[in-house]
Amino acid sequence: MVFRWPLLAALVVVVLTGCATTPRTPAPDVRLVPWLSASGKYGYVDESGALRIPAQYDDARPFYHSLAAASQDKRWGYIDTLGRWVVGPHYDKAYDFNANGQGEVLTVSDAFNLGGSLLPMYLTGKRVYYRVYDADGLLVKQGKINGAGHISD
Repeated sequence: MVFRWPLLAALVVVVLTGCATTPRTPAPDVRLVPWLSASGKYGYVDESGALRIPAQYDDARPFYHSLAAASQDKRWGYIDTLGRWVVGPHYDKAYDFNANGQGEVLTVSDAFNLGGSLLPMYLTGKRVYYRVYDADGLLVKQGKINGAGHISD
């Protein structure tokens, strides 16, 4: 067998170049999208418009890494593509999963809620606690954000 070094070198360059890309904002999963029913609750439909997750959420976000932030009774968590809670609705706010496959939730002590938006901490003097979950619903990191906006574990 004749070994061809230039071919091997080209293959290594292609593989390493593909691995060296920087993380990007993930595109929403296109299989299921939030849908607002006539009752004012959100569910999810597929690309053909067929209802896949019944309308049962107060608010719903697109799927990223097969999980979506959803709220029920003004509390946020993450659901899977079958509508099951992976991270229960225990939080004041949940953000979409990032390119690294992590989602962040916030809890504000004695939260002041203004039309669904949390007031900045420096206005309320309240503490904000955060947790970061991975796409399997496992806790990765937690801590608190102090009044100056600094994160501490």
